[in-house]
Amino acid sequence: MKSSKYICKTIMRKLLYILIGLVTLTSCNNDRGELEDETQVVSAKEIVTSSSLYNQVFTLTQRTIDNIEIEEQLKSGQTSFFSDSCADVVYYLSQDLSYVENVIISYNDFSCAPVGQRRIGKIHVYLTGLISEQGTEVTVILDDFHIEHHKIEGTQISTNIDVNGFIWEFDQTVENGRITFPSGDYALWESDKYIRINLLTKKYIQILESNGVNSQGMEYEVETLIPLEKSFTCDFIDKGSLLIELEDYDDMIIDYGNGTCDDQATITLVSDEYESFDFTLK
Repeated sequence: MKSSKYICKTIMRKLLYILIGLVTLTSCNNDRGELEDETQVVSAKEIVTSSSLYNQVFTLTQRTIDNIEIEEQLKSGQTSFFSDSCADVVYYLSQDLSYVENVIISYNDFSCAPVGQRRIGKIHVYLTGLISEQGTEVTVILDDFHIEHHKIEGTQISTNIDVNGFIWEFDQTVENGRITFPSGDYALWESDKYIRINLLTKKYIQILESNGVNSQGMEYEVETLIPLEKSFTCDFIDKGSLLIELEDYDDMIIDYGNGTCDDQATITLVSDEYESFDFTLK
């Protein structure tokens, strides 16, 4: 079970990389270098995109279920402003009518996108209890599901490990993850993640560990340096940083910035080279 102790341990264990990253960023501001190999940029973009896509899957399902629980009067609360008019949502309550047991979120019109990214396909969700209760497991299985021509596969399992008022905490795994990009190339993705949701401040905080294979067949590992932050109203991670260890290459630090909601990230290398890029799904 990942908790505040886990957060502290992760941050301390990576303190050295954080210091290296800060020194590197300072150096880069004075002397802008170029990355020697496009492989690093491509890999970083794939990893950032994959992380963003699975984030969207979790956010979409969590908020959809939360609204259903309130509308069905399974718990008290106020339905959030979130409503995806492009989605057809069908759900079934448990036999004793105490929780939502199964949800099917369907996107049938790819041209429909009044807010956020375009989607097509289905998301199947299975729950063992109220999503707002400690111990509930939420299993998401994707059925020919795409976001902006990116096909997302795999099983996402999120377990509610603690509820304290407006603070919800989850452990999450992604198993057999695979992202197929618009080019037809694909990358493999598996991850363990701690997620903290603050319903008052409307923010998500995440600590991620991932591994996989990029579209060029190279293995990578990802760990969190500074916890990632995302607001309910932003489609992107707007704060925090990741360490990427790519086979046969120097380590890279992905910096999401200082809290501004945008689609920008920066690659930083220990060798004082960096390149800024955006990761909008196209």
